[in-house]
Amino acid sequence: MKYYIGHLAGTKLQKTCKTFFNELSSKFNLEGVIKKERMPHITLKAAFEREYINDIETYLENFCNETCSSTFLINKFGNFGKDIIFLDTIPSEIMKITFERFLKGLRDLPNISFGEFDTPNKHLHITLMKNKELGNKFNEIQEYVSGLNLSIYSGFNNITLFKKQGNKILIHKTYPLL
Repeated sequence: MKYYIGHLAGTKLQKTCKTFFNELSSKFNLEGVIKKERMPHITLKAAFEREYINDIETYLENFCNETCSSTFLINKFGNFGKDIIFLDTIPSEIMKITFERFLKGLRDLPNISFGEFDTPNKHLHITLMKNKELGNKFNEIQEYVSGLNLSIYSGFNNITLFKKQGNKILIHKTYPLL
């Protein structure tokens, strides 16, 4: 089974993202964005294959039971090439330390692969649109969103284990931080 680990955005931020999905879909005639039913999240550990995850579940439970929640700020949109438009997250110092500790502890588990994006200095973000969802309208959309003002503080208060089943991403379990 394929899994990944992230932070599931809180209700307020999920509503904000849904508003952006609706607004951009309507303004730029992007039907695929609304149909996607994306769960706004920050990916902390990229996808990995694992048959058994008991040790990962135990690690997440223990880590979250001894780790305080923190915050992050979203104050602009960003992009990775012409493939992805995202909400840029600026983690608090506590969140940075938490993320680094999280990855370090996860590396101690056997049989879990780490790639180039599984590092403490990765660019944390919440993806809004990617690849085919953008159609041929990347430049128009990027120009539009770059003119929007943002100032959204959000709590980094959970770590969530997601699993991929077929073409769907599902929440396996959410672990609250203190």
